[in-house]
Amino acid sequence: NGLIMHLDAASKRSYPGSETTWYDLCGNYNGTLVSSPTFTSDFCGVVNTTGAGAKVQVSGINLSSGTYTIIGSARYNGASRGRIISSINNNWLLGHWAGYTDNHYAEGWVRYVVTDTSSNWFIYAGTGNSSGDNWKFYINGAKTADNSDDSQGPNGIQIGGYAGANEQTDGQCGFVIAYNR
Repeated sequence: NGLIMHLDAASKRSYPGSETTWYDLCGNYNGTLVSSPTFTSDFCGVVNTTGAGAKVQVSGINLSSGTYTIIGSARYNGASRGRIISSINNNWLLGHWAGYTDNHYAEGWVRYVVTDTSSNWFIYAGTGNSSGDNWKFYINGAKTADNSDDSQGPNGIQIGGYAGANEQTDGQCGFVIAYNR
């Protein structure tokens, strides 16, 4: 219930491998490939972003108020280490930030840790409830944060940086899923 977006690089229906659209399997919010991110069949299929600006943008989705859950898989894959799963129109990130892998920001820190700088794969989940001011963050299924210090979910989603040309990243993303609950 509540699934509103499902981008999956391992599915030929979601990413055929050579187009400029990453198709939402729910049919609601397709991603646009900007500056030629590449696809590889590594790890069953991933989209590669670059510090030079190759990224994916999903501009129509707005979960900045209300309730949301975002789940995604990502890893750093090179020297440029900014954000991988982030937003376009507000300050929100899930996982990767400034070379570190264990952070979640939702217009306020849900979790701020500057310890892990690995290139390992992580599956992140972030939940938010704006009206109840409750925010949670999970890494590989383990809850790492639960607080009430934040204010917004993502307004637009960007894979490979933040708000257009900021904090661009050499990274890989396998999937991003969004729920409105």
